[in-house]
This record gives sequence, structure tokens and C-alpha cells, in this order.
Amino acid sequence: MTASLRAWVLRVALPHLVRWARLVTPRRRLVVVCGVPSTEGNVVELVRALQRRYEGRIVWLDPPSAAFRAAQGVEVDGFPRYSRQGVIAYLTAEAVFFTHGLFGMPRRVPRKATVNVWHGSGMKVMPRSLLAERRVGGPAADLLVSGARVWGDYYAGLSDLDPRTEVAVVGNPRVDALVRPVAAERWKALGIDPQTPLIVWMPTFRVSTGAHEGAGWSDVAGGEAAGVAELGALLAEVCAAHGVTFVVKAHPLDAAARTIAGAVQIGDADLEAAGLALYELLGGADALVSDASSVWTDYLLLDRPIGFIFPDAEEYRAGRGIQPDDALDFLPGPMISGRAEAEEFVAEVLGDDAARGPGAALRARSRERFGIEGITAGGSADGVLDALAALPFPVAARLSR
Repeated sequence: MTASLRAWVLRVALPHLVRWARLVTPRRRLVVVCGVPSTEGNVVELVRALQRRYEGRIVWLDPPSAAFRAAQGVEVDGFPRYSRQGVIAYLTAEAVFFTHGLFGMPRRVPRKATVNVWHGSGMKVMPRSLLAERRVGGPAADLLVSGARVWGDYYAGLSDLDPRTEVAVVGNPRVDALVRPVAAERWKALGIDPQTPLIVWMPTFRVSTGAHEGAGWSDVAGGEAAGVAELGALLAEVCAAHGVTFVVKAHPLDAAARTIAGAVQIGDADLEAAGLALYELLGGADALVSDASSVWTDYLLLDRPIGFIFPDAEEYRAGRGIQPDDALDFLPGPMISGRAEAEEFVAEVLGDDAARGPGAALRARSRERFGIEGITAGGSADGVLDALAALPFPVAARLSR
């Protein structure tokens, strides 16, 4: 099979075939969840909530390791998505929760609920094909989850959904992990002293490896600016001088090496091996540094300092694009463009008044602009299930509080 034919089968033929199969197969008392990567926090937290509330079987497609599931307390059945058990579970489930393109994202069907929990709410422009396949047509989900009203409305438009009735702006489920205590031994397994102030740098990718989505691509006009790596190293140097642990958590699709001398390098495999969710790590951080990534929109809920290493912001705008157009004017923290800004940011993190320091007003302004007010970390997964229970689907009767 040629590459072009295979792409057509996966993106066009498969969604039609799968939708037809969902229509004609019986509905069983089970739900299916699937996330990319396998440890995707939105799905982990939904499984946790489903275990508490759902009166039926839970099947996890392409699940993380058994050790990670045990560490997270999410012991449910798991199968490869294209296995016989996985396909049958998907076709007959009374509800499906997914993040990325499951089985080509077929159109939704009656009586079997489909929930797109997506992968975060942020200022990256989203090509329509990332949320719905245009050649298939029609909504792929009955409910879309968002952590902010602005981006919930935006994604609804991309997904052919009504933002008033088919979008649950309850916070991304992964934010529930921000407030969950973490045992000291798990910090130590990552090489982190839990008694030391901690700043986490989470840059998004500029150039993709293409590991999950096919061929690689670039999101910035002209390629990544050299200043990204240099500013990351500078901030690490300032942190070391002030006794602050600096953690680098690169995006899994990042083609650039994010290795920095003196920093703690952490990847998805490290977190999985330690049995730690990414947002548990973030919940223990005193500050976050990011860019166009959606992670800062979630971290806003903690009202802690947020800084930005984004020297290529205009190149990003000219490449993939930024949405809404004024997003950069409402960032919840300072741009770190040199040593002076790095020193000021670290000083704020270490200050006694970090929650009311210079960045506090910026964070409040950002939450208001993007429609994040009213969301709190700790109950978003339940909020998703509450929203589904309010819809006219048979599964609603088995989502008890």
C-alpha cells in the first residue's frame, strides 16, 4: 500500500467504516478512554473519576504501563486500540473519551456518547484537521472539553459544535493533579529535592519530530530562533546561583535538544517510570516558564509566577499563528529576554509575596481575558462527567455522584 493510499484509508475510509460499525453494533455497559501520549493527563484524571462514578466496565486503549497505572491508582482493563478487544470495546461502548484522532475521528452516532477531552486550551492556531476531518464532515463528538471560554468557543467552531450546549468549560481534567500531594520518594526518583524551590520550563516544539503525526513540520517562520535555547540556559544559570532547582520538561514532539548544564532533564518516560503525572510535578513547582504551550493556561489556576521564554513570538505568529490575535497582550507574566528579567523573575519566585507580587495583576487580567475565572483545580474531571450526565444519553444514568 502506498503512503498516499494508506493516508486516505486512515483519514477518510476508516472513519466512515467505523461510524457505520458503531451504528449497527449493540451498546454495552462499558466506556472507552484513549489519550495521546498514553500518560496524557486529561485521560488519566477521567479514568480516576470514572472509577469512582461509573457503574460499568472501563476500557483503556493504548494504556500506559501497568506500573504507572498502579502508582496512579487507575487499575482498569487495557488493550491496544487496533486489537480485537480494543476495536470491539470501542464499537460497543456507551461512551468514548478521547484526545487525538481516534480511529480517524468518525462522526458521532446516536445513543453512544463521544467526548473530545482534547489536549489543552492554548493560543496555538489549530488546523481544522487536528480537531475534525473535513472530508468526513459533521461533528465527531457530542461534547468538547475546554479549560477556557475563549478557546472553547474557538475549538467549537473548528469542530462543528454549539459552544453554548456542546462545550464543557470546566477546566482540563489534568488540572485535578495540580493539587494532589506527591510522596517525597517520587520527587527523589526524578532527581529533585522536594525542599528546594523549583521552577519548571516547558517549551513547546517549534520544529516537530513528527513522532505521532507523520512527517515533521515547523510552526515558526524561518525555523527556531537561537535565543530560545540561550535564554533557557541563562535562566538555569540564574536559578543555580540562587539555589533554585531548574527542571526542563521538553515537548515529546520537540526536534530540538533541550539539554542544559545544571538543569534536571525530565521526559515522559522519566515521569512514567517514577509513577508521577506531569501535573503532579507542576503542582509542586513554585513557578512555570513557557511560551505558546497550553500548559500556562492550566497553571494559572494555582496563581503562582509564570514567565515566558518566547523570543520568536513574532516568527510563531507568522508561522503557525496565535489565537486570539491579542493573546500576547494578555500574558500572565513577563517575557524573559535577558539576565535582568531572569533575575527579577527568580526574585519574585523566592519572595515572600509571590502570590501578590508584580505578576499577580497580570495573572488576574489574563484569567479574565481568556475566560478562566471560576475554574478551580481539583474538580474538572467530575465537571466533565457532570456535563455528560446532563445530556440525553443512556450512559447518564450510570454516572452517579
